[in-house]
Amino acid sequence: MNLATDDRILSHSSSELETYYNNEFDAEKSTWSGTVSANGGLKTTKMYKVNFDFEQTLKIKGAPVDLSTWSFPIKQNWNWLPYPILGNQSTNEALAYFDAVDGDVIKSQHLFSIYDPINGWNGTLNYLVAGNGYMIKSSKDQSLAYPSYFSKPANSKSGKVVSNGKQDKNVEGFVKYAENMNAVVQLPEGYDELFVFDNNGVLKGEATNQMVNETALSFITIYGDTPEELVFYIGKGRTKKVTTKTFNFMSNGILGTVANPIVLEEFSDNVSVFPNPFENDLTIKVYVDEDEEVTIQLYNLMSQLLLTKKFKVTKGVNLLKISPRVATGTYSLQVKMKKGTVINKVVKK
Repeated sequence: MNLATDDRILSHSSSELETYYNNEFDAEKSTWSGTVSANGGLKTTKMYKVNFDFEQTLKIKGAPVDLSTWSFPIKQNWNWLPYPILGNQSTNEALAYFDAVDGDVIKSQHLFSIYDPINGWNGTLNYLVAGNGYMIKSSKDQSLAYPSYFSKPANSKSGKVVSNGKQDKNVEGFVKYAENMNAVVQLPEGYDELFVFDNNGVLKGEATNQMVNETALSFITIYGDTPEELVFYIGKGRTKKVTTKTFNFMSNGILGTVANPIVLEEFSDNVSVFPNPFENDLTIKVYVDEDEEVTIQLYNLMSQLLLTKKFKVTKGVNLLKISPRVATGTYSLQVKMKKGTVINKVVKK
């Protein structure tokens, strides 16, 4: 493989860590070292996470797993779950022998599904994919086996599998985060897009509605590295609106279930932007309940701040004008007030 210094391998239960050293002057002295090597190297009975500087394919040689005799011990709470099957299988079929209860979760790096006793597994992770590893949250200790008939080529679904969630289509900006959490959310009527931003306006997750038993729900993966306050936003078309719901990022945390989702309420922002698309000038109409200072910021799609302007506004309706000197394209306009921040997507002609 194409390796760099500080590439890492981490095992789960018991935890072992291996680190790579790349000797640029003598390749023969480049080596892995750590407690994985000290305890006999990589084992077929363990799951591993890896952190590499370079994106690449890891090729593994060996005999296929015999599913008729294979099983995996599952402990209460989170487990790292192997998927030693040559073909892709639906989540409900693959976990047919897993004794799931309401609120159990399975997730990949970007997608997840949560179990509901009425609807089965629902979310953005609709298929388990050959060559991928997963995490599964169980309410109790048990032994997991995959159906043995999956070993037969006729029953495997080959090829790339795409979930019906939006997140797997736009994950490049989130790969840099080492951890994530998940939420099941019900949006106000008329909205079909869900976003999570931090207090600096950085996007930490996005999803679109999907139907579960005639109820529209968003299954969102939220990314991060450290505990911080985050805010739910709702969207329709070019507009994003802040909600009244804030929460703290917690690695591997779960918010809501299919039966009891997080219910969002729209924040009454009283902000509108026109014209949109614009040529040179943008007017922001702001209604406030009292005199205050409003901050307007413009970001590009890489979350780079391009413009900041502060305005003293008075109680009632205020018309604020900015003239961004930016190239043709799409931008994020943030209006920060005492009650919260409102985000709108604007387009420069």
